[in-house]
Formats: sequence, C-alpha cells, structure tokens
Amino acid sequence: MSDGSTSALKLRRALTGLQFPLSDEAISGIRGQVYEFADAMKADGWQPERIIVAVKRLANDAGVYVSPRVVWSPDLVRGPDSLMVDMVGWCIERFFGSHERGP
Repeated sequence: MSDGSTSALKLRRALTGLQFPLSDEAISGIRGQVYEFADAMKADGWQPERIIVAVKRLANDAGVYVSPRVVWSPDLVRGPDSLMVDMVGWCIERFFGSHERGP
C-alpha cells in the first residue's frame, strides 16, 4: 500500500464515528491526519483541488456531511460544517505552506 493509501485510511478512520462538539485534542489529531494525507498526495503529484475533493469524499465515507447552511448562511455553526471548512483550509495551508512540515 502506498503512503497515500495508508494516510487515506488513517484519515477516514479518524473521521469515523465523531461526536460533536469535538475536543481541541480531537481537532488537532484530525488536522495532523489531513496534513499527512495532503503531504502524501502532493508527493504523488496531485493538485490541491484533487486533494480537497478526496478529503471531502473520505469525510463523507466516514459519515461527516455538511448541511445546506454552509452555502447560504453567513454564520458557520460548529460541528460537521465547520470541520469540513477547516479540513479544506488545512489542505490549502499544507499544500501551499512553507517547507517546514510539522503538525
């Protein structure tokens, strides 16, 4: 199994069965898994858009879905909606961030 496959499985496992609201520790762990996945996929030559789509798909497979309010509400309610927005942001941050890689 490639690093990408391993990191995808680890991310999906981290997202499965989440209970909201998430603790700071849980959020930090998920962020680390997103970073690991983004790093592995970037190393495989993936573009950031594809990484984001894959993270969203892994989240959906794990039972994390966003509500319609993500599209029309000016306020972001904590929970799956904000987690998905955070994960997309982490992908972008990691892909375009500095070369210093640490969780």
